[in-house]
Amino acid sequence: MATIEQATNVDTSGYTRTLPVPAESKPEQLLLPVRDSKLRFSAPYLPGTFPSSDTLLGYHLGGMIPQYRIPVPPGATAGGAGGTTNNNVLINTSNSSSSTTITSNLGIIQSASFNVPSLNPGDVYTGSLTLSGEAWTLFGFTGTFPMRVRGYSTAAAQTVDLQRPITQAPGYGTEQGIIFDVYLDTPPISWGFTPTVTGNNQDEGESQIMYITVTNVSNASVSSGSVSFEYAPIAAFKDQV
Repeated sequence: MATIEQATNVDTSGYTRTLPVPAESKPEQLLLPVRDSKLRFSAPYLPGTFPSSDTLLGYHLGGMIPQYRIPVPPGATAGGAGGTTNNNVLINTSNSSSSTTITSNLGIIQSASFNVPSLNPGDVYTGSLTLSGEAWTLFGFTGTFPMRVRGYSTAAAQTVDLQRPITQAPGYGTEQGIIFDVYLDTPPISWGFTPTVTGNNQDEGESQIMYITVTNVSNASVSSGSVSFEYAPIAAFKDQV
């Protein structure tokens, strides 16, 4: 087989073999972004970056691919501007032509007391307590004498459950309307719901009432007393806010 010299018919006797020369190092090249004043480009709008609109000068990172826009912090609020916050819930109602903002106290932890008249041992007193809102998260309560306290969503549920002893669970299908049932016969007469109890009024129409039944479980008569609840409203009808 013919050699390369023979095949190409070229005289290579005057050539010498050498290694390739490495590329020249350029340590003076800047590593930071360099702005090329001749570079103009059309880029999409990117909020919070510069440039932030089309056909503006860009920052060209010398030969790097891809190119990036340099982010900048958002603009500061104008001097003197500011706002206040509160614990109210803002309910916004709007349509195509107008909007209205209604301020409500829903969500604020509140307290409410249920007063109890004179009771002999074993006596039962029924009544109702008006709360804010139509549904509530109950955190706990404190009483002034040993008592059994029950809460209900309706007066009917309160009546049906009136004679049930503490040792008897509600019958299947009859527990509807019972929010809680707590028996406290020794100090402290205080109970924290863990987890918290959620209750609501289920009367026909719009009502903010929770029905309460209190039994004197002490061995002595009481001339009067009370039960203080801590709760937070979580829902209300539109005309209640």
